[in-house]
Amino acid sequence: MDDYVERYGSESYGLTAYILKKVQIYSIPFCFLGVALSAIYQYVLGIRKLDTRDKGFYSLVGFVTLFVICQVLPLVFVIVIKGWRG
Repeated sequence: MDDYVERYGSESYGLTAYILKKVQIYSIPFCFLGVALSAIYQYVLGIRKLDTRDKGFYSLVGFVTLFVICQVLPLVFVIVIKGWRG
């Protein structure tokens, strides 16, 4: 935590960067598990029922979107803080 405070020059920015890094790390297994369960819903359970297939597809899209946001958000934070703040 102290490394982040030193790197960003402020306690609030350091805390935000620390939290975003933890979110980035822990979102990987969470989203992969969600994608796997959604694929099971869509391709295995959805063979017989179309509403289950649609539910699996929509949750698959949701987990992939969440994964991309959680991976890109720390990068955007660094670009904004280091780029515009100086």
